[in-house]
Amino acid sequence: MPGRPLLVIALLAMSTAFWFLERSTLSWGFNWHYGLTAILVVWYLCMLIRDNRAATLTSFYQLYSSLGMLASAAIVASGAPMIEINAQGSANGFFWLMLGFFVVGIEATFLGYRNANLVWLRKKALRFPSGIDRTIILAFVLPSLLLSAYVFILTGGPVLSGVDRVTFWRTLAPPGSSILPSLITQSFFFVAYLYLWRQRSAGKTLLPPLILIAYILAGLLVLGEKFSLFISFLNVWLVVLVGVLPEFRFTARHIVLGGVIAALLLITIALSYVLQDREAAFVLVRAALQSQLLWSVVEDPAALSLLPQRPECYFGCGWFKSGPDYIAFRYLPISLYNHYDEVGTKLSGFMPALPILTIGGMLALLLHCVLCFGLGIIQKKIATALAEKQPVYGFLLFKLHFSVTLIWFGGTQTAVFGLLATIAAIFLYRFICVAQADIVGSPKQKA
Repeated sequence: MPGRPLLVIALLAMSTAFWFLERSTLSWGFNWHYGLTAILVVWYLCMLIRDNRAATLTSFYQLYSSLGMLASAAIVASGAPMIEINAQGSANGFFWLMLGFFVVGIEATFLGYRNANLVWLRKKALRFPSGIDRTIILAFVLPSLLLSAYVFILTGGPVLSGVDRVTFWRTLAPPGSSILPSLITQSFFFVAYLYLWRQRSAGKTLLPPLILIAYILAGLLVLGEKFSLFISFLNVWLVVLVGVLPEFRFTARHIVLGGVIAALLLITIALSYVLQDREAAFVLVRAALQSQLLWSVVEDPAALSLLPQRPECYFGCGWFKSGPDYIAFRYLPISLYNHYDEVGTKLSGFMPALPILTIGGMLALLLHCVLCFGLGIIQKKIATALAEKQPVYGFLLFKLHFSVTLIWFGGTQTAVFGLLATIAAIFLYRFICVAQADIVGSPKQKA
């Protein structure tokens, strides 16, 4: 098996060559290149796990987002319709552009993870006494469960109400409960931490498993989430797993169980389309929408540029309240844009479409490398904090990581305020720890 650097070079060379071939005016008729790329990408993932298993698992959301975009791009390039922008898919080179961003980003993340110890602060963040940690954890978990029970008892949730989750949370949810979806998703970090530490210490208390089951039921019945919740929970689980159980190894049973759950969720989604008088194959049409914005940017002669075009529009310009709003208005039919704006429906697949459209290809790729390198550093710091029984510090670092990930990969620019609040909380935490160290006379250490 050749080394990963050779495979990286091969993938980047392949993406460059096919980019120019598909952008040319000649008809090349390649029918085998996506299959070959799929084989090489799977091989590449195996090498990532072999070379740095911890960095791979903690990069799950980045991998999921990028691989999802690649799968969607392959579907669109093969001619699938994109019903939201009302266009027929074609091979215009955007798949190979996405492949290049994927490989470069993952390599930057791995580089950051390996060199995270070079980034240190003046003193090590000390552990809170276990009682304080436990109090903070319960302050997140108990209100989440109580608010979930309140919403379910009062309304039955979106499932029993027979409405979609967007409509439920916009019109039917009790006043003051709109924070619940975010609270459940974020506080699941502590649920995973409690459960996995129970496994590590061979504890027999039933509380962590019961809380875990309660969170899953709340997500399904109260939030009305399915596949997106599974991805969010799995991302948290793998990040915590690396820190708490670093020697854990997946067996065939775990892989089969994960595959069965994913399959059941996909079947559930397909059945929901059938109940809406659509064909089950509509799942593929929905998958194609993930990459429709990148296809549109590459197809648009006025949008694709190496240099910045409208950098001020990345976070919104003129009357557009955000960058996603700007790109949606540019490519959606006006009637559909107005409808989505009214009902609160959001597009997906903003990276790297939005950065390329606004700041240009060169800066987009550079910023992608810098951010991914930083994410790798934070991932290593999270694992270290959890290994040293610092769940609160690990949680704050995870929020920092997830906020950056949501903003860059998900186009969720409302997370900027949460990002700033998280940075302030981290500085406050470290200030308290440094003060505690000075009081007890702890020696200076690197962190």
